[in-house]
Amino acid sequence: LSLDEPLMLLTLDAEIKKATGFDRTALYAVDLSMFSSVNSFIDDFEKSEERLDVLLFNAGVATRQYSPTADGFEQT
Repeated sequence: LSLDEPLMLLTLDAEIKKATGFDRTALYAVDLSMFSSVNSFIDDFEKSEERLDVLLFNAGVATRQYSPTADGFEQT
């Protein structure tokens, strides 16, 4: 996480709660290009949540050059 991401997550969480009227929301920052980040999310989620009702992914990469992920997979 960057220094701004924790604040961004808190702000987004507050905006979602205000817009939807739901007070029980949870936001997680996950780097989908790294299995360690995905596995860490799974561990954190299983420890703190009972179930998953909605999952939103926001990911995208648009480059013209080959670029591997930290795990060695292509992300171009």
